[in-house]
Amino acid sequence: MAEHDVAEMSFEELATRMRYPPTTHEHLSAEAEFTIRQIKAQLDATEAQKAAAKAEEKAAEASVESAKAAKLNGWLMLASVIVALVSAIAAACSAYFSYLSTIHPSGS
Repeated sequence: MAEHDVAEMSFEELATRMRYPPTTHEHLSAEAEFTIRQIKAQLDATEAQKAAAKAEEKAAEASVESAKAAKLNGWLMLASVIVALVSAIAAACSAYFSYLSTIHPSGS
């Protein structure tokens, strides 16, 4: 088998070549190919971890934005309660003065 074919061998074929004595070309080329594949797998795993970290960062940013929106929503809800309170007080005052004007009509 030619040397350039080592990169295309299956793991089983490489494992078979690893059975040769450690100083042989077959063993050393198989060992080098295992190392290359391991490094490639580690690089792929690193890229996947980077992508996962970016996704987590975006999720954290979205969470911060959601918290800001919830805070604003809370303030707006408080403001609407205050407006409703003022409106209720105004309605109560109006009803009270209407009641007073009914009980004590002014000069006719």
